[in-house]
Amino acid sequence: MSGVVRAPGDEFRVWPAERTWKLARIALQSWWAPLMRLQVYGRDRIPASGPVVLAANHIAGIDPIVLGFASPRSVRYMAKAELWTIPVVRRAMPHTGAFPVHRGRPDREAIVKGRDVLRSGNLLGVFIEGTRQSSGAIGEAHTGAAMLAVLGGAPIIPACIQGTDRQRRNPFAPATVAFGTPIDVTRAGRGAQAYRTIAAALEEELRGLQAFIQAAESAGRPREAVAPVSRAAVEAS
Repeated sequence: MSGVVRAPGDEFRVWPAERTWKLARIALQSWWAPLMRLQVYGRDRIPASGPVVLAANHIAGIDPIVLGFASPRSVRYMAKAELWTIPVVRRAMPHTGAFPVHRGRPDREAIVKGRDVLRSGNLLGVFIEGTRQSSGAIGEAHTGAAMLAVLGGAPIIPACIQGTDRQRRNPFAPATVAFGTPIDVTRAGRGAQAYRTIAAALEEELRGLQAFIQAAESAGRPREAVAPVSRAAVEAS
């Protein structure tokens, strides 16, 4: 149909992104999530439909999988281009809706694909620090998620991941994901300064979610704990 926007991963007839994610949930999530005792806070904060930018921290290679388990919707990731040099990954990743971004320089093709994810009403996953943080602390946020949300007219939901960096040493180590509430960035304006303002706000939100998870872990990760509410909007200064 003319005018229909296709998101990355929709071009495959046999294994498009939604079908691939469904298979992954059956084959992996059913046993892996219980193994790592995955606890998720705020899952219901993700809208059931419509474009959303999921802005997360990054501490381990399995973060995209764990965040996908935590989300009620499939996540189409903007992922570092270096992954596409690995033959198996290069063949599998596109079927999940993931697409490469070349870090350290403007990547127009990645921006177009990210906008297509949002224009088609899907959930776009971005690790806003650009690389894994070995210290576990929240790193400096890049502006890509902010720019795509503004250009795509989509809210941003911050997501903090904890515990996945311990999985390599101990597969039974507990992992936790906490989602904030949607942040409206449509009134923040466009341009480098606006995107930096949004990125700084996301850093602050992630630090708040991280503090919540750490407190929840100290209390035994009670299911009834409620993650902090994000600011309602980021506006032009």
